[in-house]
Amino acid sequence: KRPPPPPPPPREKSMRLQGMTSEGEKLPDNWREPLRFKPSEKEDLWRERRTGELPIVECVAPNPRAADQEEAKREALEQMEVFAAKMAGVEDRGSERTGVADEKAGAAYVAEMRKLTVSDKDVAKTVPDRIYAMAFHPSETHTLVAAADKCGRVGFFAPDWSDDDSCVFHMQVHSRAVTSLHFDTSNPAALYTSSYDCLVRKLDIHSRKWLEVAQFDEDDMKFLATSTLHSEQKAVYCGMGSGHMGVCDLRARAKPVIYALHGKTIRAVDVSPSDPNLILTGSIDTTVALWDARKLKGKPLASWEHGRGVTSARFSPVSGNVAVSVSFDDTIRVFDIASRTETQKIRHNNQTGRWLTSFQAVFDASSDDAFVIGSMEQPRGGDLFSA
Repeated sequence: KRPPPPPPPPREKSMRLQGMTSEGEKLPDNWREPLRFKPSEKEDLWRERRTGELPIVECVAPNPRAADQEEAKREALEQMEVFAAKMAGVEDRGSERTGVADEKAGAAYVAEMRKLTVSDKDVAKTVPDRIYAMAFHPSETHTLVAAADKCGRVGFFAPDWSDDDSCVFHMQVHSRAVTSLHFDTSNPAALYTSSYDCLVRKLDIHSRKWLEVAQFDEDDMKFLATSTLHSEQKAVYCGMGSGHMGVCDLRARAKPVIYALHGKTIRAVDVSPSDPNLILTGSIDTTVALWDARKLKGKPLASWEHGRGVTSARFSPVSGNVAVSVSFDDTIRVFDIASRTETQKIRHNNQTGRWLTSFQAVFDASSDDAFVIGSMEQPRGGDLFSA
């Protein structure tokens, strides 16, 4: 019979856990572990949810490193006014979409994509913290990008306007991470935002105000995880942390209508471009579901299972006949909406970790076939797929 193994040696404790300093002296009795980060009083104020209308002048965020804060705020207000005036003049003069998708993403399409380059003037730090959401203005004659970060700031970048910092501007709009940004194709001067603070806002650039579109109860809904805007239906569809979906009618100015669709957080909501009665949702409960907007209190028309939580689910932008979902189970799945079947299962590394925003698959705006997603490979880049 083998003798029992010797007991393991006692685990060493750090000087701090022993109640001593690095020099071996005893720590005072009232000593407490220092905080890794202590927000300033001004930063702490932004964490309180502000409801109602917000004039843009109250959202201006001057450079915190500037020696003279009053002068920095005055310069920021002047820059904001110039930027707002330019933005109000940008219209959607793009070509009319015919409703017919481009040809499939073949070799010629891929060759054109490989020719794309990024110059120094096309790169700018638009917001101070990690970007959670982005949106491109629908105009095809001007380049205007909106980006939002995890601390509630919304920034704008217009590289065509100038070569200096005047082409970048940001505002403190929400108190928590901004989860979605949407330009209104029927009113290109309007930008809709949604945030973890359970607010949906609209930027009215002509009146220089952020208007409150909808407000959800934080106790019941937990947080607002995602949203999508349907310009023709004048509605915003919101995915909540509680697994509910809120529908905001922009014409009625009534309280959002709430539907219980999933058991956990809804991370993706999309509306079919060809049939507004078809809604696609993706949830942390691992399911992707297709719904009839007229029967949201019943069962979904179809549902598909992933191995882990879903981070993205979208219809193709032209016909809506194809849908793509992304999940933490390291797969991208492609669905045929007409037959309600899965047509492709693509292996893809979606483990972004805690420091990168979760990947989302985004279609080429004029194609039902080509979509792009971020890549974890080195060097960092994007992956182009055919649906």
